Amino acid sequence: MDTLVNIEELPLFFILGRPRSGTTMLRSMFDAHPSVIIPPEFPMLATVENLPQDNWNNNTIAEFILRIQKIRKFENLKISAKQIEAALKQYLAENKTLNIQTAFKITNSLFESPFEKKEIFAIGDKNPLYSLYIKRLRKIFPDAKFVFIQRHLFSVLDSVYKTNFLLHWPSVVALQWKRAYKQAMDEINVNPTNSKIIKYEDLVLNTRFYLEDICKFIAIPYDENMMKFNEEKLLSKVYGDNLYIAHSSLLKDVSGTKLPKWEKVSKTRYKIALAWSGNSIKRAGYYPVNCRFKWMYWLFGLPHCFFNMGFNIATGILRFLTGKKFNGSFQMYLAVHLYGKTKS
Repeated sequence: MDTLVNIEELPLFFILGRPRSGTTMLRSMFDAHPSVIIPPEFPMLATVENLPQDNWNNNTIAEFILRIQKIRKFENLKISAKQIEAALKQYLAENKTLNIQTAFKITNSLFESPFEKKEIFAIGDKNPLYSLYIKRLRKIFPDAKFVFIQRHLFSVLDSVYKTNFLLHWPSVVALQWKRAYKQAMDEINVNPTNSKIIKYEDLVLNTRFYLEDICKFIAIPYDENMMKFNEEKLLSKVYGDNLYIAHSSLLKDVSGTKLPKWEKVSKTRYKIALAWSGNSIKRAGYYPVNCRFKWMYWLFGLPHCFFNMGFNIATGILRFLTGKKFNGSFQMYLAVHLYGKTKS
C-alpha cells in the first residue's frame, strides 16, 4: 500500500477533549472533509512513546507493529498490521529514514474512510485520552496543531452516565475535566500559534463558522461536505453497531441540539462534581454555579477518587514492568461489568 506523497510535510492536528465532550462529532465532521484523513479513536501513543524518536530501522518497525496490534481499539483502523508494516518498510526503503512522527502519520493515513477523498491536505487524530497528557504529546509532535473542545462539566457528566465504558464517578469525572482544562490553557499560553480551544456549545450553535475557523487554524480550506457528516450509512461503516450504542447522537441534526442552562444544581452527582471541580466551571467561561455544603459532597466523592488512584497506581506499575507496553483498561472492563449495554 503506497503512502501519501510528501506525507512528512502534511499538517498534523489533534482533536483533544474529555470523553463525551463532542470530540467524536468533530472528528466525524473532519472525516467528511474530502482532503482530510482522520481515523476513529485509537490511542497508540502510550504504548509506543518510548520507542526511538528517530533513526528507525526494520527492527523498530517490527516492535511498533507488535505493540499497536495488541491495543484494544486496533480494529478501529480497519486495516491489518501487515498493511501498516508494509507501508512503513516501503517508506523507509525509499527515503532511507523514518521517525516516530512520520510513522504515526503513515499509520493514520492508511485508514480507509467511507467518505469520498481527493487530494489530502492534512492528517488528524482524535483520542480523548491524550487530553490528560498534553506535555508528553507536544514533546513528540512539536509542530502539530492542537484543537481543544470544551463542554460544560454537567453535560459531560450526564453523557457519561449514559455510557458503559466510563465509570459513573462524579468526583473522578470532575477532577479529570478540571485537569484537562488546565492543561489545555497551559498549552495555549505557551504555544498559542499551534493551539486553540472551542466550546462544544458554540460549535453546535454556529457550526459552519467554527468549522471554518478551525480549518483556517489548521491551514486547510473549509469544505461544505463537513456539514454532511451525519449520514447513517457512512457512519455505520466507521463505527459499526457501536454507532447505535455509544454514538447515536451523531445521527441527530446538530442545529437541533438543545443546550441546558446550568444555573442551578439539583442532582447529587452535579453537587459532587461541583465540589471537586473547584472554580474551574467559572474559569472555563460558564455561568458560575453554587450549592450549599460543598464540603459534604466533596466527602461523598472521596472514596471514588481513592479507587481511581489505586487503578492508576496499578496501571503505572504494570507499564513500568512491561516497558510501557501495557495499556491498562481496568476501569473500562469494570464499567462494562457494572453498567452493561447503554445508549448515548
